[in-house]
Amino acid sequence: MSITVLRISMSAGSRPYALSGVAATTRSPASAARPSGTPDRSALPVAGDDAHAKQQATELLDVLGYDAVDIGTLADSWRSGPNTALYGFPYPGRPPAGLDGEELRHWAARSPGVPVSAQRVKELAATAVRGPAGASYA
Repeated sequence: MSITVLRISMSAGSRPYALSGVAATTRSPASAARPSGTPDRSALPVAGDDAHAKQQATELLDVLGYDAVDIGTLADSWRSGPNTALYGFPYPGRPPAGLDGEELRHWAARSPGVPVSAQRVKELAATAVRGPAGASYA
């Protein structure tokens, strides 16, 4: 499994702002990309404090083959960070029950991945629970 992290930082005059989208996928970013309007197109979260910057990130993701889901401000960006359901999973798909950490890593590395809709990204962001920093696969 590879982690694809898109962090876009820009500054407009003296006013800095940043956006982020995070996805974990077993497929390469290019193989997961789909044309706009395709039913199996995946979405990535976007967070930022500047509406224009978020629009630019949304346009970039569209060109790259992904839908964008606005999950709020930079203060809300933790909803797609480590130890949230949106950070690593659901992009590889649902693993078989009963796997330990090592088995889960091996399963994720072999998984072909699944498309994650904009609606699913919204649901996962809305129900995220803030946990400790750092990713855990156990």
